[in-house]
Amino acid sequence: MVSNPIYVGRGRETSAPQETLAGPRRSAPRTFTTLYDGGPARGWTVEKTGASDAVLDVIGALSGTQLLLRFAISGTVAESPYAAFVMPATAAIAMYDRLVFTARADRPMRLSVQLRAPGGEGERWHRSVYLDRTPRAIELPFNEFRPRGTTTSALPVLSKVDSILFVVDTVNTKIGSNGQIQIDDIKYVK
Repeated sequence: MVSNPIYVGRGRETSAPQETLAGPRRSAPRTFTTLYDGGPARGWTVEKTGASDAVLDVIGALSGTQLLLRFAISGTVAESPYAAFVMPATAAIAMYDRLVFTARADRPMRLSVQLRAPGGEGERWHRSVYLDRTPRAIELPFNEFRPRGTTTSALPVLSKVDSILFVVDTVNTKIGSNGQIQIDDIKYVK
């Protein structure tokens, strides 16, 4: 089953943003910092469990280049297999209120986008996004990220966030699955 977030016990003033067929209603961005818009993937790394596999490639596209994230999720349920594509957050994240990027996948799937602060395995806040074969702009306000595991605050402390992760895991993907995700035009926006 694929769905948008379902909110329980939230009042009208804090309800999920209204969405239309064109996507969520947002104000027009005023300022932005581009994190990736073609070229090499500077500072990006891959994290994965032992049996899983992941590769990050830069591929040609009509507008120049974009990132191709290839993954294969393998292992046992007890290992909680995953493949993560990690980019440095940079200090600029604290000056903005959302992350915007364009993405598509080779099949319908969900991708966990996570903000991580350092320390041990790191505190994380996440949002799940739906991808399919149609490229689409995805806009993720930082105040809509929710804790993943134990955190010291309900919302991410942007000045402490050092990494942005694009994660394929068994929360949204079956063990034995593989696929490809294309990502481009990654920005912080305010």
